[in-house]
Amino acid sequence: MLHRTGTTLLLAGLLMFAQPAVQARAAPVVTIKRATFALHATTEAGLLAELRARGPLVGGRRSFARTRMKSSLSTLFRKTRTSCRVRRQTLRIHYTMLLPRALNEHRFPKGTKRRWRAFLRHLARHENRHVAIWTSCARLAERRIRRLKAASCAELDRKARTAWRRAMRSCDRLHDAFDLKERKTALKHPFLRSALGLDHRPRRHAAR
Repeated sequence: MLHRTGTTLLLAGLLMFAQPAVQARAAPVVTIKRATFALHATTEAGLLAELRARGPLVGGRRSFARTRMKSSLSTLFRKTRTSCRVRRQTLRIHYTMLLPRALNEHRFPKGTKRRWRAFLRHLARHENRHVAIWTSCARLAERRIRRLKAASCAELDRKARTAWRRAMRSCDRLHDAFDLKERKTALKHPFLRSALGLDHRPRRHAAR
């Protein structure tokens, strides 16, 4: 089964800016760090066993891959006599993606190598989709917060934090729906089918 990591979110301190100024928004800063964890098996069944035993923990369960996200939204307020609005925002998102790496891939038979590499591409696509979902959600939350206004900056601070949390809860539902769809088709992947012995057909005995 494929799982995603729990989200680590940080809404940075929201500061009052007293001087009137036009609204400005810096481009989101998105960074991705990719890392691997080692597998030593030389068979598909062995690789699957290692993934189940040593894969990264996600919500207390082992997974085949994992992506963690940490984000911060720094916002400066502009206070006028009658209201408080957003003056400037900076959204930063950092992802850490963890994928398996077979140390003995050079020893794999041709078919095993082909299926394993296809499986790695599948895992990378899966994790990249979570990155795309998170990034889209964070940018949507940023746009919504930028349009907010309130009578005081303290009230705007509360509204901004509520809007951020609401957007992230909605984002969790998108992640869950994506994972559910992926789990339904996981056993169609040639590597998993071979590792589980689902494609091994018993030999037919010749008729006597």
